Amino acid sequence: MTANAYDAIVIGGGHNGLVAAAYLAKYGKKVVVLEARHKTGGATDTMAPWPERPDIKVTTLSYTVSLMPDYVLKDLQLAKYGYKVNPLGMGYLPHPDGRSLLGSTDEKRTWESYAQFSKKDADSLGPYYEWIGRIANILHPMLNATAPAEPRPTAMPMGLTLASTTTFPTSLRKALRMVCLSASDRRRPTRPLSVSRPVR
Repeated sequence: MTANAYDAIVIGGGHNGLVAAAYLAKYGKKVVVLEARHKTGGATDTMAPWPERPDIKVTTLSYTVSLMPDYVLKDLQLAKYGYKVNPLGMGYLPHPDGRSLLGSTDEKRTWESYAQFSKKDADSLGPYYEWIGRIANILHPMLNATAPAEPRPTAMPMGLTLASTTTFPTSLRKALRMVCLSASDRRRPTRPLSVSRPVR
């Protein structure tokens, strides 16, 4: 094996790429990670975006680690290398006119915050979070499942097959739109989503 020969080349040093590379290396593979930016981490890296306040540091895009499986933390011994989760506080979004949106554990406080802008939106929060919860219950078991080689019902995970045929057909279609489309596609809600043909 030459100096520049690798068992695996991981394109992109974001959190998913780093975890994939770490597991490959853990099991004896020679791995190289290629990242175009000046640092790794992707959406989860820590930046100081305000030059006038270099002491304020935030993650670039990631807002939480709710999807981080516990076994990844244990397998890669992340705590040993300084991994630590800070409790998630209230969501806060300031508005130029002085108002702000708050996401609080106090439902009444959250409703009042949204109602400043739209009572219709405030009233929709409860049903929205209920819908998100149903979608999470469908999708969560699939996070660690191997994707089917072909998009046929018999190859699909049991939870998805059951949900698509009986429990939440409308929610499932909306979920597919939410997780499969790009941001620009989501701006065109009437555009159909075709899942009938396998990707080659």
